[in-house]
Amino acid sequence: MKTKTWLFSLLSCIAVSSVSAQNIPSHDAYVKLYDDDVSQNFWEYFRTWEPGQALSEDENFFISRVPLKKRFENANTQVDPTLTTDRKFSMWTPMGVADTYWQSLPRYVFDGDNFSMWSYVDSQGGWSLPWIRVPGAYLDVTHRNGVANSGGLIFFDSWGGDNTNANECVHMLVEKENGKFKYAEKLVKFMRYYGVDGLGINPEGTVPDASDFQDFIIECRKIAKDLNWQFHIYWYGTSANNGDMDLGSDFNFGKQDWLWKNGNQVTDMYMLNYSWTSGASSSVKHAKSIGADPFTLYAGYDIQGSWLGRGSWSVLKNTDMSIAFWGNHTTNMIYQNSSEFGSGDEAVQYCYLDKQEQVFSGGLRNPANRPKIKDGISSASEAAMESFCGIAEYLPARSVLSELPFVTRFGLGNGKVFRNEGKVTFNNKWFNIGVQDYLPTWRWWITDANGDVPSDAIDCGFTFEDSWYAGSALKLSGATKVSNIRLFKTNFNIAKGDKISMRYKVNSGTESHLKLIWSKVGSETDFQTAEIPAAAVKGEWTEFSKTANALGMTGNVACIGLAVENTSADYELLVGEFAIVNNNVTPHPVKPTIITDEDKILKKRTYNALDFKFSWKCADPNPSDPSLPIYNEDVDTWYFEVYSQAKGEEPILCGTTSSWAHYVVGAPVSSDNAISEYRVGVRAVAPDGKTASDIAWTDYLNIPVTMVDGIECNKAVIKAGEEFTVSLLDPNQEEPMFWELISSTTGENKGTFDMGRSFTTSLSEEGYYDVKITKQDLTELTYRGYVQVSPAATGALPLIDDITASKTEVDLSQSDDPVTLTFTGRKGEGTVSRGLKIDDPYMFRIPSEFLPDNQGAYSIGFWLKPDKFSHAQYGTNLVNQRSTSLSWPNNNWGAFWVHIWPKTTDKNDPDEVLIEDNIVSFTMYNNESTIPFNGNTNKHEIPNLACCTDGTWYKTESYSLTAGQWTHIMIMFNGSQQSIYFNGKKVGSCAARDISYGEAPIYFGGSNVYHSGFTGVIDDVQIWHKALSDSEVIEAMGGYENKDIPAGLQGYWTFESDTYNEGDKTFENKGLLAAKTKASYIEFKGSAGENTSLTEEVIIPASINIEGNPALSGSMPITTTATYEVENAEVTNNGDDATVAFDTDGTYDVTLTLQNGWGTATKTKEQYIVVVGGAMGVDENNVVGSLSVYPNPFIDNINLQFAVDGNYQVDVFDAQGRQVASKKYQARAGEICTMSMDNAAKGIYSVVISQDGKRVKALKLVK
Repeated sequence: MKTKTWLFSLLSCIAVSSVSAQNIPSHDAYVKLYDDDVSQNFWEYFRTWEPGQALSEDENFFISRVPLKKRFENANTQVDPTLTTDRKFSMWTPMGVADTYWQSLPRYVFDGDNFSMWSYVDSQGGWSLPWIRVPGAYLDVTHRNGVANSGGLIFFDSWGGDNTNANECVHMLVEKENGKFKYAEKLVKFMRYYGVDGLGINPEGTVPDASDFQDFIIECRKIAKDLNWQFHIYWYGTSANNGDMDLGSDFNFGKQDWLWKNGNQVTDMYMLNYSWTSGASSSVKHAKSIGADPFTLYAGYDIQGSWLGRGSWSVLKNTDMSIAFWGNHTTNMIYQNSSEFGSGDEAVQYCYLDKQEQVFSGGLRNPANRPKIKDGISSASEAAMESFCGIAEYLPARSVLSELPFVTRFGLGNGKVFRNEGKVTFNNKWFNIGVQDYLPTWRWWITDANGDVPSDAIDCGFTFEDSWYAGSALKLSGATKVSNIRLFKTNFNIAKGDKISMRYKVNSGTESHLKLIWSKVGSETDFQTAEIPAAAVKGEWTEFSKTANALGMTGNVACIGLAVENTSADYELLVGEFAIVNNNVTPHPVKPTIITDEDKILKKRTYNALDFKFSWKCADPNPSDPSLPIYNEDVDTWYFEVYSQAKGEEPILCGTTSSWAHYVVGAPVSSDNAISEYRVGVRAVAPDGKTASDIAWTDYLNIPVTMVDGIECNKAVIKAGEEFTVSLLDPNQEEPMFWELISSTTGENKGTFDMGRSFTTSLSEEGYYDVKITKQDLTELTYRGYVQVSPAATGALPLIDDITASKTEVDLSQSDDPVTLTFTGRKGEGTVSRGLKIDDPYMFRIPSEFLPDNQGAYSIGFWLKPDKFSHAQYGTNLVNQRSTSLSWPNNNWGAFWVHIWPKTTDKNDPDEVLIEDNIVSFTMYNNESTIPFNGNTNKHEIPNLACCTDGTWYKTESYSLTAGQWTHIMIMFNGSQQSIYFNGKKVGSCAARDISYGEAPIYFGGSNVYHSGFTGVIDDVQIWHKALSDSEVIEAMGGYENKDIPAGLQGYWTFESDTYNEGDKTFENKGLLAAKTKASYIEFKGSAGENTSLTEEVIIPASINIEGNPALSGSMPITTTATYEVENAEVTNNGDDATVAFDTDGTYDVTLTLQNGWGTATKTKEQYIVVVGGAMGVDENNVVGSLSVYPNPFIDNINLQFAVDGNYQVDVFDAQGRQVASKKYQARAGEICTMSMDNAAKGIYSVVISQDGKRVKALKLVK
């Protein structure tokens, strides 16, 4: 039986891989939460659990290896020394993607919740994490920063949820044996074993066995104290003493037993319901009256529903109460609201940093420059948040930095690549919050020379574009006179011989304009300084290193920072590492022992990547009490480096972890496809960041290759009669039985090609063609519309047949006339349609009158070419009609919405694919029925499986977008039925009704909460006031430029230059509607999160100087430039030709590159031109007379003895080709001249000697 698979790479022959949902990976889920024979219900597996009994093979991914660090206090290093440290702050929000398997597990994406403002946080409540199974990465990062974590949440749900798990957990825990709670001590030891500090409880329903449960918690607290552990309870104050739900926002007699009972503390974080303001005073008074600490009452802020606008910050300032943020069930809303700068992973990450700093340091991102207290801030936009006073108004930043060694690389726990010593070792995106470094205590406490906030403060932040180690670095930039930056609150006792070092890079010259500053305990405002010297070379990492004694940085140091002085606007300096390392301590990190069976380590190998997972140990459990944790510091370790190695090649550093387990996705494989054996290894790195154990290696292992389906074409644009080649992407793929080329429009077979890994052919007719592969097992793969043959008039890829020189033998003693170079070939020039470039978060806006609320039938068609896919939680906005003035959710989805969705698998069966990657879904507000998707029926949160380009639900063909390729989409409503077309074919349809939504614009692209924005090019946008027939859809794909506009085509935008008004930045409509307003390219200002009421639309310049669909004619010129290159000669390019002047003997290669909007062609003629009769070439074997240079190797000086009189110039270059010295001599015959090289580093140098402007000798010297 034949089986069919349809793969859809549309409209050009560039095969480009897409990026899946940016914070949820598309790779395999290798880490097992539980083994198959272990129940996932805590109340079932806990009964039989014993310390050391693994719940899964991946137990080490769920054990903390970092103890809870203790914070210290020093009011003199507080921004406001009068602030109390009794007030606490709890982030009772998810950490990571809490409603999915991934949570805070390490994974191979760049974007993720890498929260970093820990200095203002006392507890992280881990909302929605399963009770009790949380990643060690989450446990480690909280502990490292002195923050109590949570083992997840149980939810008593009166809103229709299933309470079985919550009820059974309580029933089990309150069981007694001989009058004592049977599981109290066991629970505390369980939490200690895994590194869990607390448990979350959300009583929005009846809590069973309430009184016994309160007593059980009290007993656990007592046991934890005896065991030197912490036992915290995070509690939502919506329960009466007897366990009945009480949604009141006050703390009173009827609720008090959940905080304080019979003289004993019950909960640590009692979060009041969100309307606490009016009863704040009475709540605090009642807490004090029963003996409770009022700061265990937390003012609750629902940062999903109201952002910061519901509770009164003014009231809170004068109330003895702590602060808790909730929001939402699945994602930390500070992170969720970080798409204001765009929804791509980089944009979100940089925005998230800013949002965190505005929330905690204050709206101006400097805790010393806080705005006045203001209530009612309901928008998370950057503009709105500039008026927020910040959590720093209510409590000071705290620190754990009291132990040496201290090393930070300013790593945020993720990266676009992984670097070691500034060089990329792993070229994939990664995320691992567990290895986040110690980061600045304050972000950013900046003052001038007088201690005031400077008006020209240096810009401080982080960059992912470079790093000394891992994925990020500290970045200082911009113009300032004086900016003193306090970075770290410390309590270090530094001895004379301790080493202070810093790695930095100056990208704007070599002068650092930087000083290291510090103050000591007892004189915290009196800063000492040390100059940071200029970098040796611009843009290269430089090390500053001194002993503490040499700097005068000994004793009890209270604060460490940097001072920047007298910089210009282009100033940029990166700090990649800062370290203080004990002089008298020699670390001995324990070499790990790999404990995973070797036949289980390698997970997958493809032609270009290797996946593996393994665990190790560094010590055995304490036999007298196996529940006692073993920390990395117990085995003299900070973190672990994980390596892979192809047999016969060098090891590759793939990443780091704080856990005793790790997995890698996409480790590089050998370029030699014949190499099939690989080993993996791990080594421990000591707290000094330098000393490391030997690498513990596996044997060399092998795993069968997993084949990757895919094809590639050698040409991006193809013309009629032009040959092209299509081939398999994976070199390991078996040759197919045969290939077929089929017309996408007619289904006619245009060629069958037997066997072979590729085929070469040409097509005589313009149009779109499918590539179909029939494998040896008779399965079929179809790449729909993969080949496009476009009109000759729209330009083509350039081709080079030959390069010709006017002469190929040049004798400079006879003539120094330049040589003329020409070529024969095809320039491929023409004109093509213009496209409109859309960059996230910007959008193309069509006024509402083009699709009024009462329009009963319509069709909207357009061409699009995505640049990339960076999906958010609910995919990517492609088109929607919506009004930002409405309330949630209509303001974000609208009357209709067209989204691009990532590949999604069944949440209960990861092997079952629900939709393919990058399919397009069309939803109307009133589509008649909703097909459930992963258990969800909310049409705002799922694709419309009845009207989308994916056919998985109906077991039909699926059609996906591909980055770099043109596709035509048409959506349609005929009054009772909605439809979607993909390249002219109807692929989805369902019943629908019109909705009275109100007048609203249509937007192409643009990000909003839960959605990323389209990034790419659109072309030939059409709005019809009728539903088109199938044949009319095909006709519409060809466009109407220079044609009669048909009836019903009311809106038509081609983006040609004659339609764009540079003055008001608007586009003329070429359709039939005489509209009062015009389409434009816009951005939203003041919009962040679910609330869009403050959104302002701002028109911005549009980019139309970009090639549109090559199948459409237009005014965009395709112009070809010719560039000739001849190394070590003077080339003058002049249109299609060039002239070359030579002055040195030698044989020269000639290279020509033709480039236009469709691509490039390059050809090199080797050893083409021979030159004689000139100066001798630069060659270390070209020795002139008795001119000598010595000694070699040299130490500090080079001696040069000249054979004849003359004017000489001596240039010295390092191994990277950088000039490090140059000197001129007017020498006599036999004269010896000395050139100083005492500042040169050890290495190899090239010395080039010129006489009267012509090079006469080149040689290499070693220092």
